[in-house]
Amino acid sequence: MTEGERTLGSSPTPANVSSDLDRLRRALGPTARFGEALARHTSVRVGGPADLFFAARTAEQLSAAVDRAAEAGIPWRVIGGASNLLISDEGIEGLVVKAASTGVEQIEANGDVLVCAQAGAMLAALGKQMALRGLRGLEWAVNVPGSVGASVVNNSGAFGSCIAEHLVSARIHIPGEGTVSFPISDLGHAYRTSRLKRGEINGVVLDATYRLTVEEEPEVLKERISEIQRIRRQTQPTGYSVGSVFTNPDGDSAGKLVESVGLKGFRIGDAEVSILHANFIVNRGAARAADVLALMRHVQDTVWQRAGVWLTAEVQLAGRFSVDDMLAPTPPGAAA
Repeated sequence: MTEGERTLGSSPTPANVSSDLDRLRRALGPTARFGEALARHTSVRVGGPADLFFAARTAEQLSAAVDRAAEAGIPWRVIGGASNLLISDEGIEGLVVKAASTGVEQIEANGDVLVCAQAGAMLAALGKQMALRGLRGLEWAVNVPGSVGASVVNNSGAFGSCIAEHLVSARIHIPGEGTVSFPISDLGHAYRTSRLKRGEINGVVLDATYRLTVEEEPEVLKERISEIQRIRRQTQPTGYSVGSVFTNPDGDSAGKLVESVGLKGFRIGDAEVSILHANFIVNRGAARAADVLALMRHVQDTVWQRAGVWLTAEVQLAGRFSVDDMLAPTPPGAAA
């Protein structure tokens, strides 16, 4: 056995790791590891370590991992591209599973086309791939960050469309109960939310099936992709960011509200409100989760005080945040 194989195949057990967590690591196999830095797995490049980290390359590995964690009473969380997730500087307790299954299958063609994508597939790549095949329906997503699984949870959207408009069903694994295929009608999608995001279904997306249509003039889709990418370059920042920070209030734009109160370019530490699009927070090099969170709170408070609108976070917090760190869903003094 080479030194490289020893490093990959054996994850030294830190002294403070519980026996349950150590047993789980052994059950998951040699690729599971302690103390994985989660910053490298997030789009904003901040976040502390996972107690235990495992990349699930198949739906079966993903299901088995969360089942084993649940049976052992160990907290678990599944991440994809982590583009709308802010992970604590202190990391995440228990098991973090990265959905890394990326297969895409065209399963039926009869007028419309059904396409099944695994949870770890990146939504933007899927949208582009389908459009280049001449299939209409997901071309709006060619610049949307994050994975297929996360997009089902968050009902991701852009350019006037969203996942719920094209989703047929999603296979969801519920620890201790098994895998269930949920039709779109049972997922409770609304603007940037679902029953999964609201915690009404405690499970993990394994794959998603979409209904697409054949475009008779494929060049139209290629032109649409080029136009979307051009708009994206002109209106959204490149580099490390946490994505859209706040949901748009009814009839208004979160980005325009933040810009209207003069916060473009405002910084806390190395976290900055983008000067290109004010509903993005970017990491200028050495930002910490605490910086991003403090900046989000400052934006909320300033917009509330000056514009009278309370912005609701689209970004989710994960990990060892304290109760005091939690973002309020309503402004100070309002009934929750």
